[in-house]
Amino acid sequence: WHSIFLTVNSLENTTTVSCASIPIKKTLLIKPQAGTENNVPQPFKYGGNLTDENLETADAAWKGYGLDPIIGLVALHEDYVEAKQLPPAKKWPSDDKKEIYYLNSFHTLHCAHLIRRELKNAYAGTPPKADQAHIMHCINAIQEEIMCNAEDTPRYTAKINAEKEVAGEAASGNGQYRMCTNWNQLVKWANEHSACYSYVNRTDPDFPLREWYRFCPDGSKPWIRVE
Repeated sequence: WHSIFLTVNSLENTTTVSCASIPIKKTLLIKPQAGTENNVPQPFKYGGNLTDENLETADAAWKGYGLDPIIGLVALHEDYVEAKQLPPAKKWPSDDKKEIYYLNSFHTLHCAHLIRRELKNAYAGTPPKADQAHIMHCINAIQEEIMCNAEDTPRYTAKINAEKEVAGEAASGNGQYRMCTNWNQLVKWANEHSACYSYVNRTDPDFPLREWYRFCPDGSKPWIRVE
């Protein structure tokens, strides 16, 4: 499984921009408009394919639609960046009027993938692939997301509702609905603004950097216009 940590680090080799004139902590917090709304009812649930004891089933589920963290690597036009008052970022190799950003939810998703992988390794007695600092960073990132969003749905307790017929101790909130942001809409928006990145030929030191950004999900080839 590829590492977004390496992906982000690899961007250091792209064209740089100066951030000196725009202190990040002073940029206005204008939320980018991905067309998402908090209008999708979803239940708290236990079990399912993502947590199946059969690891082949679970692994396949984690490769399902919208669960690839690389989807969140997007190229945003400089006009959009200015309008949203985002801090400047690396230039996209296929269009120098666009800059590369990583949508926050997909960074957290990357962390979930990484922690899951390392837990599997630990239970299998396999040495970890990620270093301790990266794992701890991901745990901290998830903790920060929890506190930033401060989701306050009161989850029921006791062996009632969906828990009534479930063996074992009661799990809070099982089957209870709360409102969620439309994830599929975010995936759609990310694909429409994709940086076209793919984790390929990482062992070849001579592989051109720009070739990593030539895998657009819609099959388009924006680099043809700038070459």
